[in-house]
Amino acid sequence: MISIATMTYPSPVGDLSLAANQEGVLLGLFFGDIGQSSILQYLNQTYPHHIQIKNSDIFKTITFELDAYFKGNLKDFTISVSPKGTDFQMKVWKSLTTILWGETISYGELAKKVNNPKASRAVGSANGKNPISIVIPCHRVIAGDGGLGGFGGGENIKAFLLELEGSL
Repeated sequence: MISIATMTYPSPVGDLSLAANQEGVLLGLFFGDIGQSSILQYLNQTYPHHIQIKNSDIFKTITFELDAYFKGNLKDFTISVSPKGTDFQMKVWKSLTTILWGETISYGELAKKVNNPKASRAVGSANGKNPISIVIPCHRVIAGDGGLGGFGGGENIKAFLLELEGSL
């Protein structure tokens, strides 16, 4: 059984729903209106035997880093994360963490990075299921034609994040 705390973080792109374990490891970060219901659904599916706890101290470092990121003062998150997914999803998400602040790559380039050059659609699907947006920077993956491509938080949020990072 795992103890998990959740909170709503007010950000420049709207409320973000966060989940972390009692050690302060970020387990989920979801956007906006669907954030709270999405995070609860994710927790119930991924950690079916979790206990909901209330402990705002767990989020101290996480919110400090998010504050710094949204001010443009943090380019590399140092907080611990623990996403849960298939082996392929985990490979894609790990590869996302190598895309630096201010850079973007296409879905095709990401497929090549995970040694599956014909898997652009599968990479896009895995990217869309990233449970820890922003910190695992799925917003840095764009369409091959240079367009934004899809984004779970909405294209306006993706554009905001890329502009914040100087890549749009």
